[in-house]
Amino acid sequence: MVIKRYFDWVLSGIFLFLLITPQRVWDYPALRFSRFDFLAVIIVSVITIWVFVSNLRENRRIFVSRFSDNIWILLFGTALALAVITSVNTPLSLHLAPRWICGLLFVYIIDSIELDKRKIRRIFTVIAMGVAITAIYAIVQRFIGVEPNRSFTDLYLNPNMPGRVDSFFGNPNVYGFALMMLLPVIAGLTLDAFERKSWKQLSIGLISFILGSISLVMTYSRGSWVAFAGAMFVFVLLCKPKWLPFLVLLGLLALIPANIRDRFFTIFNFADTSIEARGILLEPGLEVIRNYPFFGAGLGFDTLKDFVNAYYWNPPPTARFEFFSHTHNLFIQIGAEMGLVGLITLLGVIFHGITRGIITLRKRTDRTIKIYISSLIAGMFALLIGGFFDHTLSFFRILLIFFVLLGILKNINIMEV
Repeated sequence: MVIKRYFDWVLSGIFLFLLITPQRVWDYPALRFSRFDFLAVIIVSVITIWVFVSNLRENRRIFVSRFSDNIWILLFGTALALAVITSVNTPLSLHLAPRWICGLLFVYIIDSIELDKRKIRRIFTVIAMGVAITAIYAIVQRFIGVEPNRSFTDLYLNPNMPGRVDSFFGNPNVYGFALMMLLPVIAGLTLDAFERKSWKQLSIGLISFILGSISLVMTYSRGSWVAFAGAMFVFVLLCKPKWLPFLVLLGLLALIPANIRDRFFTIFNFADTSIEARGILLEPGLEVIRNYPFFGAGLGFDTLKDFVNAYYWNPPPTARFEFFSHTHNLFIQIGAEMGLVGLITLLGVIFHGITRGIITLRKRTDRTIKIYISSLIAGMFALLIGGFFDHTLSFFRILLIFFVLLGILKNINIMEV
């Protein structure tokens, strides 16, 4: 089948689209309608059926047996359906469901395609090129000048901090989410190219990693900084443990500029309005989990926002905002939307991929495979660490990036070398 034969090119094109399209194309998540929600799920569903029929004709493992390799995905899909059915606003939850369905179908499609090292390398190279394009645009933004935004920054506690770049993502935090997951992947490509002495790919990877790291700093997204540092620690620990002291030294050197150091340490300053806001926003989310512990209030950013504003929102007079948006915590947000069943199964999906990857690392001797698995595991850890600071999956394109990386990790775990 043509699409399976050239799927690495298809996936590469999808990644470029995810990275370099302006945010206005996707629409802000608070809007009721995103023009790509249903279009995306229709396209992905057609590709899924095509791949499924092809697998049947070739007598390969079909949909259920393929997914049985990861029972957690089946369980999470069930939790997703239950969160829609039991929702306090089923029509609205049903409207948001295509985003998650699209992600799960991507995992199946990628898991069903026979990828090899050459194809994975090509996908990672295109990711590096896409990140470099976003970084160049972010650097141009810095030179042109970005006005500090009070909705993103406490300007009283951060007087030396310039405006935060957002590249094509419309929000500096969301751009940080993408970079914190993808920079470890680019680090894997760079290390593999260095060990193979592939100077062309080494140049692409190194340039992309440097530009992407600079852009990540310029987002001034503290949660993304911590998540990226944790992800790189995991990557180096799995691939080059002897480099850990050098990595720690680099982290300390990164704190030398005053505005970066001051911004980082505001994480521990509860006078920062952003930190204070997160505490206020967590309370109604936890209350919803206490009252709807199994399946949550209902799938969807807007579903929870409307429900909390109607019944649970009672901010103190000092709060800088009038309405609840989301909890700014991935785990509390998913627990409030989908209940503990949804939260546990989503964590099961992620940790199953991570643990399978670690097992594969011990079994495989191929150095390239080990590097790529390590980089993808690091990307998963970035999502988890960042989830403590924000709702990292609130944007559709970040959700898709996560599921595509998960699908590639699953594919590599069963890849025949």
